[in-house]
Amino acid sequence: RDGGEVLESSDSAFGETEAERFYKAAIEIVPYYSKALYNLATWVHTRQPQRPTDRDDAAGLYRRAIASDLSNVEAMYNLATLLMNQASAYNADNSEATQLLEAAIKTRPSYTRAGELLKNLKSWQAKRAKKEAAATQ
Repeated sequence: RDGGEVLESSDSAFGETEAERFYKAAIEIVPYYSKALYNLATWVHTRQPQRPTDRDDAAGLYRRAIASDLSNVEAMYNLATLLMNQASAYNADNSEATQLLEAAIKTRPSYTRAGELLKNLKSWQAKRAKKEAAATQ
């Protein structure tokens, strides 16, 4: 391949794409290849139409990418957003998402996306706690 081609041809609505085959082949050769794990996770997380297992599959791939490269703040951020979307940030516990965002900020303090999302998450959590406190009175 020349560097200018984008891997995205699809065999069918739920068929495996060329990109998926490429990333899976790279991971098969080097199981802890963080960039390939991250790219496959992002591909699975954002593909349309979504398969029923895509979010869980993407979460597992993001976790593997983080485990193989503890400085992969993009994987931390994407996993945090995926978890927040699954749990509904306003209505559920997001302790894992909070931990991931805090780890991303600690790893790379200049990663402002994580800082902004953590600020929003904490604001949502404070609103939820206030609403729950008011409901119990």
